[in-house]
Formats: sequence, C-alpha cells, structure tokens
Amino acid sequence: MRAGFTAALSTNSSSILLNEILKKKSDSLSWLAELCDDFGPRHLGSDALEKAIDWVMDSLRKDNFRVHSEPVPGLPRWKRGDDSAFVVEPRKHKLNILAIDGSPPGQVEGDVVVIRSTTELQAKNVRGKIVVTAQEWTGYGPTVKFRRIATEAAKNGASAVLVRSVTPFSLYNVHTGAGARASPTPAACITTEEADMIARWSDRG
Repeated sequence: MRAGFTAALSTNSSSILLNEILKKKSDSLSWLAELCDDFGPRHLGSDALEKAIDWVMDSLRKDNFRVHSEPVPGLPRWKRGDDSAFVVEPRKHKLNILAIDGSPPGQVEGDVVVIRSTTELQAKNVRGKIVVTAQEWTGYGPTVKFRRIATEAAKNGASAVLVRSVTPFSLYNVHTGAGARASPTPAACITTEEADMIARWSDRG
C-alpha cells in the first residue's frame, strides 16, 4: 500500500512539473528554445559552442548576474563529417548511421560479425571484420559500454564497428554520443531496427 502511494505521488508530481514547463509562460523554456534554435549542435571545441557560451553570458549580464568565463586549453576538436554505410548482401540497403564522437575517417568493406555481449568480442574472430553489436537494452549504464568498444575491437583486428543505438525506444532514428576518441578504426551507431535486422541475417547464416 505504501509503495503504491509513493508511486502515485511521484507520477502526480511529474505531471505537475511537466504541466508547468509546457503550459505556463517560462523564461527558462524560452531560453532553451533560443539556445537550440539559434546555435544548434554545440560540440566540444566548436564555434557554435563558443558563440553559445558568449550568448549565455550576455543574457545573464542583462539580468544583472556577475559572470565570467575561463580559458580551457587543449580541448579535443572533433568535427562530424558526412557518414554513410550500406549492406551489400543479402541485398543492398542503406543504413541510417551517425559516427560516434571521435571516430576517425575511413572507408571499409568487409564481412560482418555480430556480437551481443562484450565477452563475444573476445570469443569471436573479428580480424578484418566489421563488428555489429546487437545488445539488449538493460538500462543506460550497463548498455552504453557498447558504444565504447571500438578501441577494444580494433585491438582484436576489427576493421570497423557499428553499434546498436543505446536507447530503449526507436522510430528508425539513431542515438549516438561519445566513445571512439581513442579508436584507430571507424565507429558509428545504427538504428536498433537495423542492428536487429543484421543480427537476424547473421543468425540465419
């Protein structure tokens, strides 16, 4: 009874908070909209991030806050390029992908090895192969480690890595993030739907 009451109270509080954010006038929401609309993606070290920081500081000063910025030398500067991937067999199919932050450029073609656990990366022969992960979603913490396996896969000889998006839900959209800054081989995320399709092809031989 107590657990049920706590859950209901928590859900009610969340609903109230969402209602406040979405339906009432909010300077915070206006700020967020302007930040996202005017500056777009703000990768570490990018011009967009620097301009966004200047905008935030100017906005705060207009509201009589005392703020200052500090230099942060040596930031890595990675710029996303144009990325694409195709399945060649059993039929030609263009994959929906996004490079993992830090991935080096490269053009790779080869056979695919599907893994569903990190132990399979050690157990299977991946030398010269493209590793595709098809892990189950078990929560963000336990699952995000797959986005960071590119370096380990390269040590085992893999030519590239395609990671099943680390998300519990997808509508053919890719979820990517950090994880390939130390990788010498290209690494990208693919949709959960396409990772599962490739896994089924692999299972059927």
